[in-house]
Amino acid sequence: MHVSGARVLIALSLLQVATTGVCDETWRDASPHRVRFIEVEPNVKLEVLQWGGRGRAIVLLAGGGHTAHVFDEFATRLTQHYRVFGITRRGYGTSSVPQDGYSADRLGDDVLAVIERLKLQKPVLIAHSRGGAELSSISSRHPDKVAGVAYMDAAYAYAFFDPDGPGLYGMLDWQAHLVSLQEGLQSLAKEPFDAVPSARELLDRRWPEFEKDLRLLMNVERGRPPRPDPVEADLQTFKTVQDWYARGSKVTIPEAEFRQMLVTDASGHPTMTRRSPRFVGQAIREGDGRFTDIRGPVLAIFAVASDPGKVDTSDPAAVEAANAYVQVQTARTKRRASSFQRGVPQARVVLIDRADHYVFLSNQAEVVRELRDFISSLGP
Repeated sequence: MHVSGARVLIALSLLQVATTGVCDETWRDASPHRVRFIEVEPNVKLEVLQWGGRGRAIVLLAGGGHTAHVFDEFATRLTQHYRVFGITRRGYGTSSVPQDGYSADRLGDDVLAVIERLKLQKPVLIAHSRGGAELSSISSRHPDKVAGVAYMDAAYAYAFFDPDGPGLYGMLDWQAHLVSLQEGLQSLAKEPFDAVPSARELLDRRWPEFEKDLRLLMNVERGRPPRPDPVEADLQTFKTVQDWYARGSKVTIPEAEFRQMLVTDASGHPTMTRRSPRFVGQAIREGDGRFTDIRGPVLAIFAVASDPGKVDTSDPAAVEAANAYVQVQTARTKRRASSFQRGVPQARVVLIDRADHYVFLSNQAEVVRELRDFISSLGP
């Protein structure tokens, strides 16, 4: 590493210590984990949490922007039956923040390096959200090194490539209507002196279909449960930030995780500014793979975000918007789950209704039950 690069890393590390509540002597992380740092390549160390437990080893991988502390509460529900570890990927929390190494395969190699250093024999890997990219990288390239992988609302495009996935909300009919409209407009442009047939086709068929999609899209967004921006009172302590987030969602994220994620101001109050440099998230997105050959035992849990929250039933427009939100969220998740099942036929695919993206928190009992059933099916 160049000297200037080393200085950047040192400066970032000092900034992280100076701008977080981690050193707040009035607060202690109550989660019963041991913290250690494991070097995965020269000058790159990852924070590894170990919650203890007995039995088969499982390793928890956090979603994008998160650290292993997001599992501080969830992990304790697993230690009765398993030895539980968590890894904070490079670029986040107190793990190293190098300038490179953020491709899905490199991040997968980081996980394998931790497994090797811990001398874990074929652990089960469990990931949330973007952690699914590391799962797919490992199960595609080194399925022999793990007993199985479990995706917790993590089997989306970054984890399993679906050529039909992009587009408006991932809805195939919406995408087809948009393509049809574009084709009609191109035909119209090519026939400026005989525009009537193309114009009539656009007005009579193609535009009405697309207009219907747009109106449904607007209703979906109106029906999305609101999450109010934080006010000054919400930014007094990390506990008030935690409470603010819980009010606008179905989950309570551990306070330790907010302390890992957010910068504090000069007065020590948390802000909505992320600690992790912006380039990290961008580099991870640019490093996405196109995984299609996922091997070995697989569990894929999909959270169906079909709960519109509190709806004013006396307002027909609000009811219509809420119904649109539920309809589209359900349809897009079912389509994605079906696509994953076709591409990974050995997978056990589970849909959990009225769940939050943080499904391991919103529907904890169901997730734990599915994980236990899956792990028990792997044999000794």
